[in-house]
Amino acid sequence: MKLRRFALAIVLIVVFAGCAAAPPQGSQTPQHEAITPGQAMEMMSADAVILDVRTPEEFMAEHIENAILLPVEELAERAAEFLPNPEQVILIYCRSGRRSEDAWHILAELGYQNIYDFGGIIQWSQTFHTVRP
Repeated sequence: MKLRRFALAIVLIVVFAGCAAAPPQGSQTPQHEAITPGQAMEMMSADAVILDVRTPEEFMAEHIENAILLPVEELAERAAEFLPNPEQVILIYCRSGRRSEDAWHILAELGYQNIYDFGGIIQWSQTFHTVRP
């Protein structure tokens, strides 16, 4: 009896796994693109958005010049407000790199195409200047 239940469970798993929706033909989810702070500096231009996904308190203590603050917790709901062009180059950072990676995935799911994660301000401030009020 136990063997029959086990076999039924395996069959159901295989059947339901096979019914999962496949992504539409031709659409690809971009791969997470992690770059170095040096590469981010080279990509910074008038067109690129520097996105800080930390808390307002962290931002006030120190941030990269011209960065905009949009905490990762608010990103999914407010991305269109701050980032209206899904084709624009977006350079994301946080404190150490964890939240910037989460933010990258959120933006990718929302359809943004040119998003780059350059980790944390910790690595940045070892090489480049930050703004401290």
